[in-house]
Amino acid sequence: ADIASFHRYALRYAMSLETADPSFSIGYSYGRTPLTPSLRVYRDITARSDLYVGGDSRRWFEDGIGGTASISYNFPSILSSQAIGIDYTLLHAGKARPFGGVLDPNDPAPRLPELGFIPSAGFGYSYSDVQRQAYDISPSSGRNFGLHVTATDPVLGRNIHTASVRWSARQFITMPWAARQVLALHYAGGLSGGDPGRVGRFSLGGFPQDVPLLSLYDLALFGTIPSLGGTALRGYPQGVRSGTQYHQIQVEYRLPIFGPEWGIYTLPFYARRMYADAFADAGDAFSGHLRLSHVLVGAGAELLTEFELSYQVIVTLRIGLARGLCDGGVTQFYLHLGTPF
Repeated sequence: ADIASFHRYALRYAMSLETADPSFSIGYSYGRTPLTPSLRVYRDITARSDLYVGGDSRRWFEDGIGGTASISYNFPSILSSQAIGIDYTLLHAGKARPFGGVLDPNDPAPRLPELGFIPSAGFGYSYSDVQRQAYDISPSSGRNFGLHVTATDPVLGRNIHTASVRWSARQFITMPWAARQVLALHYAGGLSGGDPGRVGRFSLGGFPQDVPLLSLYDLALFGTIPSLGGTALRGYPQGVRSGTQYHQIQVEYRLPIFGPEWGIYTLPFYARRMYADAFADAGDAFSGHLRLSHVLVGAGAELLTEFELSYQVIVTLRIGLARGLCDGGVTQFYLHLGTPF
């Protein structure tokens, strides 16, 4: 970004260690007018579970190539911020590799996911009064909320009727016995509906097995780029659950360890601080009704180091150990570069 944030750029490149497939996104935003237009093109390899063979869900990898054009307006305020925006996305959903498998003529016909070009339009709203002081290890007070509605209709270019809504809320609480220790809470959910066999599905699971090589800025108005975001059901494989509805809760207790405030002359790389957290995650993605007995729970601990790049972009390198406490849970050791929730 330039010093006045009139022009902002984003570049992300990631390579999956599981599939050896690359993902990328390139974005631009113009911020000199009250209405802020932005454009992003991307390719993402995503694990999904909406392929049904013999009546059973089968995991597959979607190769999504698309672009999003959006425009937003920020309401001016001193201690809080609000924004609304509209967007249009054109996605080509394909198979990263053949579905494979053996078909039995005695089984019901397989149900394939929707592939090809899928247009959609969306509307979003966000609010935040989150505060972070100069030496805080993370946001230390306040809350934020985001809502995004997406719809696909024949008027947009394809004979599909679907709609989905996503929401998220975060709360940060400073502990009364320690000024720099923070309890961070996050809740996210989603719901989709529409034509049978064409309804969008949500996936829930652990962090993608990607190594982000370059992350300069996140231009998304309502959330972060998936592979760099800090939300996941830690202790479970990526895409372990899938459905037309999902709910997820994350609780983290964050405490400082060391603040090196270290850099090399005026180079655009600066190590700010190191901290740790203990966490618990719970969530499920499903179709139908929520059953508490099916909710997956994981727990663990992380060591995080915060860096500042290009004098203004803050990213966090985290090393974590997580354990899934329910069926399908695994013990995970992971290295992740991104931004905690």
